[in-house]
Amino acid sequence: VIHLQLVAKNRRTITVECLCSVTRDERGEPTALILFQRDVTVQFESHDKLSKHAAQLESRNVALADAYEGVEQANRTKSEFLVNMGNELRTPINSVIGLSQKLSRNPRHNLDQEELQYLEKIRSNGEHLLVVINDILDISKIEAGKMELTRQEIAIDGLIRETLAEYEDQV
Repeated sequence: VIHLQLVAKNRRTITVECLCSVTRDERGEPTALILFQRDVTVQFESHDKLSKHAAQLESRNVALADAYEGVEQANRTKSEFLVNMGNELRTPINSVIGLSQKLSRNPRHNLDQEELQYLEKIRSNGEHLLVVINDILDISKIEAGKMELTRQEIAIDGLIRETLAEYEDQV
C-alpha cells in the first residue's frame, strides 16, 4: 500500500491510497498491472485532527496534574502551619487559664467581686480560645482523613447564652 498526495483539478490536495498488483503468465512474465486507488483524504485529515487534539489533551492533563500537585502542596503547608501555630498558641493560653484560676482563688483576699468576675471571664475566654484552636486542628485532621466525624445534638439556647455572656461587658 502506497499513500500519495495529489493535487486535484480544483487545486485541493488529496491523499490517495494505492494498491498495485501484477499479473504474470505461466513463465512469470508480467502481463498486466492492476492498480486500485482510493481517496483517503478524510481519514488522513481526521487522523491528523485527532492526533492534534490528543496532544492538546495530554498537554492539559500535564498542566492539571502540575496544578493539582501545587494545590496539594499548598494544602499540606497550610495544615503544617495550623498544627505548628496551634501548638505555639496552646502553651501561653494554658498559662493564662492556669494563672487566672490561681488568682481567682484570691488567697490574699485582696480582690473584690468585680475583679474576680474579670478573672473568671479571662479563664472562660482562654478556654474558649483553646477550644477554637483545637477545632482548627481538628479540621486539619479531617482534611488529612485522620479523624472520623460523629453527629451529636447541641443545646443551641445554652450556646447563645454563653456567647452573649462573653460580650455583655463590651456593650
